[in-house]
Amino acid sequence: MLLDNLLSLLREEVDLYRSLLLIIEKESETIIKPRVDLLNEVNIEKECLVLRVRRTEERVVGILDRIARTMGVSASSLTLKFLSQSVEESYASQLRICRHRLIELVERIRTANEKNHQVITHSLGLIKESMSVLKGLLFPDRVYYSSGKFQEKERSGRIYSYNV
Repeated sequence: MLLDNLLSLLREEVDLYRSLLLIIEKESETIIKPRVDLLNEVNIEKECLVLRVRRTEERVVGILDRIARTMGVSASSLTLKFLSQSVEESYASQLRICRHRLIELVERIRTANEKNHQVITHSLGLIKESMSVLKGLLFPDRVYYSSGKFQEKERSGRIYSYNV
């Protein structure tokens, strides 16, 4: 019964991670072609899924704790790999499949998140550079002369419109 419950939760977790991966891939598209409304929508979906993953994971940990007590091992040493080596083959094969799928999905999610982070970091760098150029056009640096006076540099660019 505990193993059946565990497998059910693991399958649910696999489905949640698949959904999370799809949302993160959608987020990647939204970051590249920004639309604030769509990005907000994607973030809300992602937050909801992450919360559901956490809840499911807490339930998995609870069942694993009970299985560990039943087996007489510490909960920290009870991994899916260890468990799959300790139960009958019908359960073992299902546990191995779930474990493999979870490992694969978590790695794909990590890679997608890393890619999104790099795109965002690069975009922010470009924005900072653009702001620096604009600041130089609008507010040129002051030069300090030996007379003790500041002298404004001549403007180095033109602003055609202050409206965006």
